[in-house]
Amino acid sequence: MFFNYRNSKRNPIHEVAIVSLLTAWALPVHAQSEQQQVEELRHQINELQRKVAAMEDERSKDASEGVKVSELQRKVAAMEDERSKDASEGFRVGNTNVKFGALIKLDAVDNLGQDLGPKAWPLSIDPTLSGDERASGGHLNMSARPTRLRLITSTPTDWGPVVGFVETDFDASAGGNEQTTNSYGLRLRHAYFTWNRWMFGQNWSTFSDFHFPKILDNQAPIGVTFVRQPQIRYTFDLGGGSLDLALENPDGEIRGLGGRVIASNLQLDIECPPGSAVDCGAQNPVPDVVARYRFKPNEAASLQVATLARYIKLDGATGDKSTYGWGVNIGGSYAFPTGTKLFASSFAGEGLDRYLFSPYVGDAYVDNNGDVEPIERWSASLGVSQKLAGAWSANVVYGVSGVEGLDGEQAAINARCSFAGTQQGLGCVARRFSDIHANVIYQVSDSLLFGVEYIYTKVEYQDKAEGEAHTVMFSAEYGF
Repeated sequence: MFFNYRNSKRNPIHEVAIVSLLTAWALPVHAQSEQQQVEELRHQINELQRKVAAMEDERSKDASEGVKVSELQRKVAAMEDERSKDASEGFRVGNTNVKFGALIKLDAVDNLGQDLGPKAWPLSIDPTLSGDERASGGHLNMSARPTRLRLITSTPTDWGPVVGFVETDFDASAGGNEQTTNSYGLRLRHAYFTWNRWMFGQNWSTFSDFHFPKILDNQAPIGVTFVRQPQIRYTFDLGGGSLDLALENPDGEIRGLGGRVIASNLQLDIECPPGSAVDCGAQNPVPDVVARYRFKPNEAASLQVATLARYIKLDGATGDKSTYGWGVNIGGSYAFPTGTKLFASSFAGEGLDRYLFSPYVGDAYVDNNGDVEPIERWSASLGVSQKLAGAWSANVVYGVSGVEGLDGEQAAINARCSFAGTQQGLGCVARRFSDIHANVIYQVSDSLLFGVEYIYTKVEYQDKAEGEAHTVMFSAEYGF
């Protein structure tokens, strides 16, 4: 059978076979018999088939090796990418990735009236000052004490990574030595780790609500639920949101009649009669129980509902007295396409005073019958954030918090509300606090900002005395 060799696709194997056949046919006929020629041709064909099979195996092997090399190259590239990522986000200690971060912050706070120190704290307001006295006051405080240091770790395990977080600041002391070093004490803010759905350590309480706009004051608007404490928390996925359940540190405080503080977490074997100024012991035998549900129906909206229950006990020589505390928080926000974002938060409850960002009144008090009664609290805040031209933004938030349920003790409370001399506000229970924060911020980058904020603060006491303060502050923040 013949074929057109000139037009066929050239193949080295075919060429070897043809040349060999032609050589065999060219031998002198008289040197070989016909049978010998057939045997020789058969042998040559078998040899050629063996060589072709060997060449095909070699090609297949080369292709396989090429795949292996490509796979190894891909793995090496992935490892290099991971190393580069680790280097940009931290460093390795064994099999743990460690990252260091900080927020360096300068606050320049000018109290336009009374000197409230570096913070606009309502109970620092003296309601007895006249308008002229308030106007003639004022003091500038400059401080870097809000500066924070943080350490973040991540360690892989067979059951998921363990992520740790430690953060401190320098806001522990009342003031530094401004004559020389301006030093401040180091304070623990956060120290916790997460593993799968668990969280152990000190973190923001599960009852905290952060539905308020950015403020420059190193605190929060009055009336929002806002506290850090040790806890154990577990998080579930539920209905498109998350459900958190937590057992938290139960520290509480009980006041005697008229507002005197009864030492918290002490167990003094003494009598605490009605109206007594004698300290008694506030026990906290069981943890506070918190549940919170968070839900984001879309990118613009956010909602949270939280509830808390606790047990408060007074240890006295006349016998144990106790009460229960409870509270409900609802907060949310909504962002409009125009760059406007609205915030709202509310709270109502009894015996949960320390969970509010508000001057501390107490969780419970001893009434005329010697019984322990929870102090009723309520609060609300409304805020708005607006993106302006370029990197500018503006924020305004109003917060208010009130104290209820003390009407039966009003006479004793009024008798203890003396603002004479150094007794300013001591032994007196406030009934309402409020503040307004309004600021303009220039966000240079994700890590750098400058801003100016105005703060109006007001306090009203149970005896109807009230005072107010005006504060202006400048802040510069750099974080990494």
